[in-house]
Amino acid sequence: MLKVECLGNRELLKLKKTAFMASSTISSETVLRCYDWATEMRNQGECVVSGFSSKLEQDVLHFLLKGCQPIILVLARRMYRNIPDELKWASLKA
Repeated sequence: MLKVECLGNRELLKLKKTAFMASSTISSETVLRCYDWATEMRNQGECVVSGFSSKLEQDVLHFLLKGCQPIILVLARRMYRNIPDELKWASLKA
C-alpha cells in the first residue's frame, strides 16, 4: 500500500499550480529560457510544483526560493529526515 505523507501547508494543494519537469540533458538555450520562466513565475507569485531533482530543476528552485510564491516539492522516495536549511528558510519567509 502506498503511504502518502504531507509536511507543510496543505492549503497549497488547493491552488492553481504549474508543474515543472526537466530532463537531465537540455540545450543551453533552453536552460536560459527556463531561468527566465522561473523568474517570471517568482515575480507573478505563481505556485510551482516539481520534484526539483534534476540539475535544471534544482536551478529553477534556487530562483523560486528568492521569492515568496508558494512552492510544492514532491519527493519521489521518502520524506526528509532533516529538512535542508534552504527549505527551512523558505518556509519562514511565507
